[in-house]
Amino acid sequence: MMATTQPLPAGPSVQLRRLFDATRDRVFSAWTERDRVAEWLCRAPAFRTEHLQFDARPGGRYLIRNTTPGGDVHTAEGEFREVAPPARLSFTWGGITKRAAGGPTEELRDTLVVVEFFERGKQTEVVLTHYGLPTDALRNNHAKGWKICFDGLEAVL
Repeated sequence: MMATTQPLPAGPSVQLRRLFDATRDRVFSAWTERDRVAEWLCRAPAFRTEHLQFDARPGGRYLIRNTTPGGDVHTAEGEFREVAPPARLSFTWGGITKRAAGGPTEELRDTLVVVEFFERGKQTEVVLTHYGLPTDALRNNHAKGWKICFDGLEAVL
């Protein structure tokens, strides 16, 4: 099922590519089936990760909460915009970080993640582009986070 494609958010983006030793259907389902996603998405080492909501269909929503060992709480939430098996997936990405020690709450809104799946023989290349990250710090942090996600995906495939 495909939703109407929306304009891309303004500003710089981050892009990651990786080959996975699995079929395109298998990799796509790892991104869209709730139980499979919960095994790897946003699971940083030593964090407590809770997948509170996940409905991979256009208009469906997700909500993920990560708590660091120090007690900082990061939430990621958004809405699926496009679900086109097994080729493409897009969803909004936003969230809030609350620091255990106090300080300002950090908020991110109006970004978009587009994930594309390409057959490469017996492998699948995943190209993830995260649009609308306005600062170097946000781009660097999200690149690190998506790399951790890709590592987790590779481990469960």
